[in-house]
Amino acid sequence: MRGFYIALKAALFSFAALAPFHVNAQNIVQLGYGRLVNNDFLGDLKDRGQTGSYVTSRIYGKSWGAHFQRALAKFWNFARRLILKHLTIWLTRLQGIDLTQGH
Repeated sequence: MRGFYIALKAALFSFAALAPFHVNAQNIVQLGYGRLVNNDFLGDLKDRGQTGSYVTSRIYGKSWGAHFQRALAKFWNFARRLILKHLTIWLTRLQGIDLTQGH
């Protein structure tokens, strides 16, 4: 059974490595950049094992262009409608409650 899993992993790796992928590099831009510094000494001022790490990452993808403004407008309209809907439901329920009497 172990041989089957090794063969399956090799086949999947070969497919992923050798499959022809078409990438239009003209639309690919760097979207973000991140850094992370980690050291045991920074947490409790005791450097056990003298270990630490520094990691960087870059995220690449298609350029946003004007799509961001349209997406933001769509999100804002959705949020506004959602808030108004729930506010209307809340006010409708509140109208049936007599606030002068203690419940």
